Amino acid sequence: MAKRICMLTRYSAKGASSRLRSIQYVPLLESNGFEVSIKPLFNDVYLRDLYSGKRKSIFKLLWAYCRRLLQIISIREFDIIWIEKELFPYLPGVFENLIQITGVPYIVDYDDPIPHNYDGNAKPIVRLFLTGKLKSLI
Repeated sequence: MAKRICMLTRYSAKGASSRLRSIQYVPLLESNGFEVSIKPLFNDVYLRDLYSGKRKSIFKLLWAYCRRLLQIISIREFDIIWIEKELFPYLPGVFENLIQITGVPYIVDYDDPIPHNYDGNAKPIVRLFLTGKLKSLI
């Protein structure tokens, strides 16, 4: 039986960071007997709006986070979880810790100094509440 990997990416293959950090490895993984499911946080409509400079919709963000929460709830059917960057950008670390409750082993993949998005942020409120949020996940 093939090992099943769930890739919790930030974007679909249309997002350059997800395409280059995670999705490019899917053919290699599948050729080595893995089954891979890609579950992006943000859908293509969000990405299109982001690339075109449109203002972010709070409703689209909330929907994306709700969808990610549902993805985590149903994650136990997988053997391995591949987390690209983080699960819930700009939310406190308690949400990242939800993945540990599943008991499924996970891999965290950072391509940039993602933690410094918080501890080096210009906004004091972000630094106060989000510095160190990823330590327990790591």
